[in-house]
Amino acid sequence: MKLKDVFFAIIQGSVLLCLLASCNFSSSQSTHTASLTTKAASNTRAQHTVAMPATLTSCPTTGNGRALVTAPLASGTQQNIVYVDNQENKTTSQAISGSLYRYNVATKARTLIAQIPSVALENAQVSRDGQWVLFTAMSGMQSTATSYALEAVRMDGQGLQTLYCQASPLSVAQWSLNQQNVMLYGCQAPGSQQLKICLLDVTNGKLQTEFTADGPLASGLVLRTWLDNTHIYLTNLYASRLPDALYVLDTAKGPNQTFKDLTPILQSSKNKQDAIADVDSSYDLTHVVVAYDNGNQIYQPPAQISELPALGGKAQSVFTSSHYAIIQVRAVTPHDLLFIISSLSLTTGTADPSHNGLWLIHTDGTGLTRLTTDNSAQLSQFSPGSQYAWSNVSRDGKMYALAQQNTQQGTYALSFGSLSGGSPTVFAAVGSELEIAGWTTM
Repeated sequence: MKLKDVFFAIIQGSVLLCLLASCNFSSSQSTHTASLTTKAASNTRAQHTVAMPATLTSCPTTGNGRALVTAPLASGTQQNIVYVDNQENKTTSQAISGSLYRYNVATKARTLIAQIPSVALENAQVSRDGQWVLFTAMSGMQSTATSYALEAVRMDGQGLQTLYCQASPLSVAQWSLNQQNVMLYGCQAPGSQQLKICLLDVTNGKLQTEFTADGPLASGLVLRTWLDNTHIYLTNLYASRLPDALYVLDTAKGPNQTFKDLTPILQSSKNKQDAIADVDSSYDLTHVVVAYDNGNQIYQPPAQISELPALGGKAQSVFTSSHYAIIQVRAVTPHDLLFIISSLSLTTGTADPSHNGLWLIHTDGTGLTRLTTDNSAQLSQFSPGSQYAWSNVSRDGKMYALAQQNTQQGTYALSFGSLSGGSPTVFAAVGSELEIAGWTTM
């Protein structure tokens, strides 16, 4: 996903906050029993590296998946940022190559993990154990891609393999916390009027249709992020305004679900002033964090961040602003949220960019800290492939990584900095497309 397309991606994942006091949930809906107690990175580390067995980069047969072939990789202790570098022909938009790198913030060493010619890499995300990178390889031109392949590679560059292929756009792929399943958005046949969401079990390669929608819903739902190993958030989608509903899809209900099987978490109120711009599961998986803006215009103040129970309930405000718009929010430590202010006028009116950039706030509403500053031509973005804590913050919980595009010059930069504040360090800056995939230790 190009950084300049961030607003479309955020719109896909935005929802409208309902009047929660009038929302009722049964005890089964409001009780969340996660098999994992935190979305933080696992501390499990392999003691020895085992060479990867042979893997396949050819596509599985149409409509089928392939199991992920793995072998242990001994991890070190130094913090590394994994990122994507997509090179393309600026005239034709033809992909030249898609590359994965990791950058050691201590030694400043840059290591190439994988480089694939004639593709652009999307949905890049680091596994919970830090040993694998999952991504979509899109071949052809950016606007008319001919094929999409879901691929994975071990962090040391071994074991590049293809798990699934399709001809229609594979716009979202979300890897579950336990690394056993990948939810695929848009797995329907090319030209189909249905929307299909499929579940790929990477332990055995089984692919099943998890959800199907017809009619207006076929273009009006999108995956957001896993809550735990069986629940995943979805939002609806509008073309010209922020969405107005948040749902949970429960894979424990089995395949071939429809809209009636979804659990509504937030429903539209009649007051369009409170439209959700972004949503994330809390660090301990017990709540959902919601950022919302003016619902009558896209990404306009007033803005607010609230937290409510993961499967619905009463919201508690964390932050409010009458002057600035929030475009993204992430829960990154047990007590910290990161959010991006970008008060850009995408419709009408005058934007005030004086507070644009990355901010930190504690979940109790204290400790508001500005970490970066964007001017009116700059746009910051978190990792677009995944929303887990390690997607944006180091495994020791001390540093963040951020992508930034200059929308006037078409240039990109990646930086990291301390959650305690101070000037960020730029570690990659080129004219190609750069994206953060996540953090690991090596």
